[in-house]
Amino acid sequence: ADSGCDLREIENLATNTEYINVPLTVQVGEKHYKDDATLDIDAMMIEMYESKEKTASACPSPDAFLEAYRGAENVIAITITGGLSGSQNSAQLLEEAPETNIEVFDSLSASGEMVLFVQKANELIAQGLSFEEVVAALKEYLASTKLLFALARVDNLVKNGRLNKLVGAVIGMLNIRLVGNASPEGTLNLLHKAKGQKKAVQAVWSEMKKNGYKGGR
Repeated sequence: ADSGCDLREIENLATNTEYINVPLTVQVGEKHYKDDATLDIDAMMIEMYESKEKTASACPSPDAFLEAYRGAENVIAITITGGLSGSQNSAQLLEEAPETNIEVFDSLSASGEMVLFVQKANELIAQGLSFEEVVAALKEYLASTKLLFALARVDNLVKNGRLNKLVGAVIGMLNIRLVGNASPEGTLNLLHKAKGQKKAVQAVWSEMKKNGYKGGR
């Protein structure tokens, strides 16, 4: 997985299986941060909020994915939504390697939904299923998972020109949380403007039930 997936390692990793998290790069002004296990997230966030310049990210290179694939007989890769990053393109450039079975999934999402996918892949591999069976089961599983999010701060949206500066200031002053989801097309959509954390959680719970949530992960 690229580092759009928050999972750095997997507990109870399936036999003869390796999990690799391929890092994206985050640029804050002139500084570049590699999104790997060594990243000091608190320091990066301080720098990000203090900087008046745009924040951007860069996807892993094809070589970074090649190194992650090296030596494997079967590869299952998942990337952050192609609507936000070119990571999927980098991962797919190697999909035709004749000596390796490679299946690249565009999560059409990010973060927690990718975590669910990776954990499910490990679970299926541990069952001793064939590569083709694992891929088929993962396609079905990914279609059944969803992503909802709540934003407490919108500084980067304002700096990157995705949100009006005045609107961003009003959101901050009124303690408004933006609640949204990942669409079936892989874009991030705004669903609600909730006043305060409690109402934001209520809005997320309401959306979960609307999407058929009946318990479980």
